[in-house]
Amino acid sequence: MKRWVQRGTLVLLVFGCGSESNDSDNSAGVEGGNETVESCFSTQECPDAQYCRATDPTASPEGSCVSLESAGGVCVFGTECAAGLACVKIVRSGSGVCEAFPESCQDSPTCMCALTLCEALEGSSCSAGDLDDPASSITVSCAESP
Repeated sequence: MKRWVQRGTLVLLVFGCGSESNDSDNSAGVEGGNETVESCFSTQECPDAQYCRATDPTASPEGSCVSLESAGGVCVFGTECAAGLACVKIVRSGSGVCEAFPESCQDSPTCMCALTLCEALEGSSCSAGDLDDPASSITVSCAESP
């Protein structure tokens, strides 16, 4: 909780216990023109068009709600990419890049279609992170280039 305290002409900003923080990396979005801070443990806790990104995934699943990644944005799962994008990464790598589905699959993106984003099908795999919305949650793991 932030509280402004004024003594004469001296103004102090006091941080105390509460849900707000002075860490600007926790800023998540804009609601009604005001910046908000959303602490989360899962994407279901975040507003539409945002996902929960862990602050330090090795220490805790707690994080902040951030906007879905656009094309070229860093991702770990397809659920972190905006509509029309898949998370494409190399097998056994921790993160990938949000890429647009090939033009031939824009109307009905599926794993079979998304696999064409890889140079080779052998050793590549694909999964949907949300079975209710597979087209918006595809992660493609491409076999390493020879």
